[in-house]
Amino acid sequence: MGNAHTGSAEPSSLKHPDYRPDIDGLRAVAVAAVVLFHAFPTVLTGGFVGVDVFFVISGFLISKILYENLQRGTFSFAEFYRRRVRRIFPALALVLATSLAAGWLLLPAVEFKQLGKHVAGGAAFVSNFVLRGESGYFDNAAETKPLLHLWSLGVEEQFYLAWPALVYAAWRWRRSALALCVLVGAASFAINIAQRHVDPVGIFYSPLTRFWELLVGAILAHRTSGGQLARGQTSALGHVASAVGAVLIAAAAGLLTRTASFPGWWALAPVGGAALLICAGPQALVNRHLLSRPAAVWLGLISFPLYLWHWPILSFLALIGSGEPAVSVRRAAVVASVLLAAATYYCVERPFRQGGAARRKVLLLCGGVVLAGALGAVVYARDGLPDRAHMQQYVVGAPKFMRELWPYTTNETCLRRYRFEDATRYPWWFCMASRDAAPTLVVLGNSYANQLYPGLASNRWLRHHSILSIGDCDPAEVDPPGPAAVDESHPCTAVRQYAQQRFIDQLIASLPSIRYVLPAGLEPTPTPEYTLRLERRVESL
Repeated sequence: MGNAHTGSAEPSSLKHPDYRPDIDGLRAVAVAAVVLFHAFPTVLTGGFVGVDVFFVISGFLISKILYENLQRGTFSFAEFYRRRVRRIFPALALVLATSLAAGWLLLPAVEFKQLGKHVAGGAAFVSNFVLRGESGYFDNAAETKPLLHLWSLGVEEQFYLAWPALVYAAWRWRRSALALCVLVGAASFAINIAQRHVDPVGIFYSPLTRFWELLVGAILAHRTSGGQLARGQTSALGHVASAVGAVLIAAAAGLLTRTASFPGWWALAPVGGAALLICAGPQALVNRHLLSRPAAVWLGLISFPLYLWHWPILSFLALIGSGEPAVSVRRAAVVASVLLAAATYYCVERPFRQGGAARRKVLLLCGGVVLAGALGAVVYARDGLPDRAHMQQYVVGAPKFMRELWPYTTNETCLRRYRFEDATRYPWWFCMASRDAAPTLVVLGNSYANQLYPGLASNRWLRHHSILSIGDCDPAEVDPPGPAAVDESHPCTAVRQYAQQRFIDQLIASLPSIRYVLPAGLEPTPTPEYTLRLERRVESL
């Protein structure tokens, strides 16, 4: 995140705008908010808004470079993307490769397969689309996805692909770049607002509903092109804007929670706060006395590798510890992230960004990211490499038996064999089978029922059975839906539940091989009425 260049000594035909240390300080605020939110979510409940601050900064700096080089006649697409590669790829390639190596050593097949997919998505800058496709009732917790945070990098890179071409076209056709910013930004914001209740997960990950945040920065860049804010004095209004901007970001980070409909209208607070701070200029009150302090500037300089490192460390700790790490462990993880980020900045980023042999460096970096992505794709295609010898100790039951049944335990494989048409619309439907044979034992229920599956499938007394586990809704609830049963916000609406039970009726009627039905009810202390409904359900089957 926050990977737009703020100016450096590396030679190029692209001239950089005047460097502003306060913007690096603003980056420090953004990355600190995100890291604190991930490490200590109850301390800074809305720290995720740091990503929105990063979006504004990136849109501002990238657009400023575009505008000023177009005005000078020095703009080059090839040079623009070469600089992006030298800025982004060094740390990204290192984090992708390290995450993949750590996954090979530490993660069992299920988690390693998912990591492989995320490495491939991160290398292709489509993590936001990959993660959007995974959302649903049976999606893994965020803590089990070491590269979850790369969704924001995907949004930025998608912006970097589209925006320079649009600005260049407007420039060639003598159209207003400012009007283009306002038009595209307004459309993006409108989609964001219109879809916030219809598809809340989609608007979080979609570039269409996030581009307006970067375009707020692009509008600021249009206003400040020429560097006047970097050189001039700040008015009293600028001091007020600086203070208000700081308050908006602090309020959003401190008051928002995960339950907020975000981005939606709430995103105006961090985006507006970042815009006010940038617009106020480097001499404004907060910018000069807080954001421009050496410690803040230094943290801003390492903000990109810090953003990349902190989440994989926290996520791997949660994965290998089977739960949230202790506070002391999370503190140590934050310190380790800062140290790794500093080492990455000084030993990896700067050597690739500065000096000569630019073309060779770009080819090497592109090759490294492509290789990491290809290895991730191989891990995903080979189901997380379950045959790794050092992982066999983590496999439940007899390793050979579990390896044999593994191909049939994925939802997609099971559903191809026992087709349930409504499952294409119900992402929480889940199905597992122990082998490619007609089932003799069926487990019915929801995710609670599926928790029984590994124990049943690896139980040596049941190995002669072909086990089918189907999980969605409570098997005791079989009444047809009434006219008011239209609530789609709950995984088990009456419509959905009824559809599942009818499917199960048809499936079991068509499979005479079934000898046993094991219902997993949802009532921890079932009433006699509930027990009776469950018994009748099994009898009917």
